[in-house]
Amino acid sequence: MRKKKAFTVLELMLVIGIMAVLAILVLANFSGFIRGRKFEDCLNRVINFLRYGQEYALTRYDDIWMDVLPKENKFVLKLSEEKEKRFVIPPGYRMETKLRQVIFERMGGIGVFDRPVKKGEAVPTKIVEKIKVIDEKTKRIATIEIWGYGGLIFLKSIVPSQ
Repeated sequence: MRKKKAFTVLELMLVIGIMAVLAILVLANFSGFIRGRKFEDCLNRVINFLRYGQEYALTRYDDIWMDVLPKENKFVLKLSEEKEKRFVIPPGYRMETKLRQVIFERMGGIGVFDRPVKKGEAVPTKIVEKIKVIDEKTKRIATIEIWGYGGLIFLKSIVPSQ
């Protein structure tokens, strides 16, 4: 009589247990990966909104004003007297900045101010201002810089969580 070759129940349970442990490890790393992509998406959306204001000013050949409300995590772009476009940083992230107002100039420059400015008011612009976006869960910090002269908006750095 030939002996049948098969797996025992113990061997099957051992393999399933190993697969379960590996699946848990993969899912834990994958959730961190997803959280990192969401943070980068948030940063890209902030930068794109700032660049949208700059492009809008260039195409309309008009100065466009934007209020920065860090306590509310909000940017308000004033496209005309009655038309506004708002961007709110998603929940789970917050913004820290001294910046309070940005003027996207029709010639491509950017005025950055640490207080609200009235139209026609002669106030010197700051050369550079930073916006920090913080992931409240992982404590990662990204710095976006706005350069007044030259009209540059870019992501300066991302500091990993501690």
